[in-house]
Amino acid sequence: YLFTSGDLVRRALEARTYFLAGLILSFAFLTKVVAAFDFLAFSTFLIFTQDKNSKEIIHKKLFPFILGFILPVLITTSYFLLNGNFKEFLNAFILRNISYVGYENEFFVPQGLLFLKIFLLGIFLSFLYLQRKNISKNVLLVFIWFGLSLFSVYFSQRPYTHYLIVLLPSFCLMIAVIIAEKKERVIALITLVLALIIIRQTFILKFEKVIPYYSNLVAFCMDKKDVNSYQSFFDKRTPRDYLLANYIRITTSKDDGVLIWGNNAQVYKLSERTPIFRYTVAYHTLTFPNGIQEMESAIEKEKPKYIILMPDMPIFPLSLSNYSEKARIENAIIYEKIL
Repeated sequence: YLFTSGDLVRRALEARTYFLAGLILSFAFLTKVVAAFDFLAFSTFLIFTQDKNSKEIIHKKLFPFILGFILPVLITTSYFLLNGNFKEFLNAFILRNISYVGYENEFFVPQGLLFLKIFLLGIFLSFLYLQRKNISKNVLLVFIWFGLSLFSVYFSQRPYTHYLIVLLPSFCLMIAVIIAEKKERVIALITLVLALIIIRQTFILKFEKVIPYYSNLVAFCMDKKDVNSYQSFFDKRTPRDYLLANYIRITTSKDDGVLIWGNNAQVYKLSERTPIFRYTVAYHTLTFPNGIQEMESAIEKEKPKYIILMPDMPIFPLSLSNYSEKARIENAIIYEKIL
């Protein structure tokens, strides 16, 4: 919107507006690394739309945009560097993302599927570059953004439906192009249909709960459902999480540590208690190197009041000799520190 609409475009010629746009995207990137593809989309758009005044575009648009994006990343990196945690930051921010992406992208060679997707993206962007003078700037931005957003969805090659969220903004704009732009309507429609076919073959899309979400809320508000039934709609284990959180809030202070051996990190939030170490779920503790050692060190240092063992989990890998069973809540066992 900042890049293409009316009077804002003229104001966006000022470097500070592009700097601010880069800054906002940088915050998104530091929150979720795939925001890098939005940054690449807008940068690509600026490069594609260079004209005779290319130096002016670089100085007043591209450079401040990139600077705004890089600055928070540099500040964040410097913070961890000065605090002696740069190695952990690098592992969490870069190296583990690389290994995560590589896990499902092997195709003849490591990352083979990723290279294939980069090749296809390159063909798509090359086509847009060659046709850039025949496509309006508004539509060109939407096409570029949609292409890179679709690439982002398939970046890790995991069929998790929530990955489609990053596609929604450009997807909606593609629909707008089909409705409002006669000149580019056909190519937009073909692109969107092909994308939908690919998505349909990859992701398991379930819409049967869309309307029931609202009927569940209405029934609860009209006292036709009790709290337990309302919560159970989302997951049969949800009421147990609320019971655990309530128990923790009542029987501990905010200074008391709590460790949950399970995959329900939401209990920390519901109980307003901070996890004692960085891995909030058991599958991360078991998956990452030194996860168990870090948990053991955290228990020795923080001495949590409770260690809660959730059912249907691997056996807790550490000794509970300093803890005794305090309570059971729907098969979740709460151990309390005694020494």
